[in-house]
Amino acid sequence: MSSTVTLIHLALLALGPPTTPHPPLTVDHVGVATSDEHGVEVIAYDHKGDVVATVVALPRADGPTTFAVDFDDGYLDIVRDTDGIIGVETSLSPGLVETRMSVIDAALGDAMADLDGPNNPQEGKFTCAAGAIGSVLSCASLRLWCPVAILATMCSCLDAAGHEEACP
Repeated sequence: MSSTVTLIHLALLALGPPTTPHPPLTVDHVGVATSDEHGVEVIAYDHKGDVVATVVALPRADGPTTFAVDFDDGYLDIVRDTDGIIGVETSLSPGLVETRMSVIDAALGDAMADLDGPNNPQEGKFTCAAGAIGSVLSCASLRLWCPVAILATMCSCLDAAGHEEACP
């Protein structure tokens, strides 16, 4: 009997500690900011105006492109180096990141729908932000189109910043 209990105990130890459930992400609205130095940043707010997530995309034609996503309980970082190698590091499950990014994407879509026409000066930064969200969604779940999504985002963001010639 003791060997059976020991095997069960070892099996439970191998499984690690039980995972704690993560609260659902609720996004009331998003803000989008851009700069040459900081790329694009999407800031997600809850109904109280508290920041619940940030998504930063730093596209570089001559250096690594970085996407950094931060939540209260974890993060996701994606880096495409100058050789095109993509690295993904996260403290959250891909499914959880994908679910949360879909919520942020929907809020960004609502914000984009509020733009008044296709020639709005804000359109470029929102298109860049949408590309960043799409890149994170595809790379977080290791989809095959992740590299293409990153390149498209780089071009969109570099174009929005007035660096069309820098698009690889």
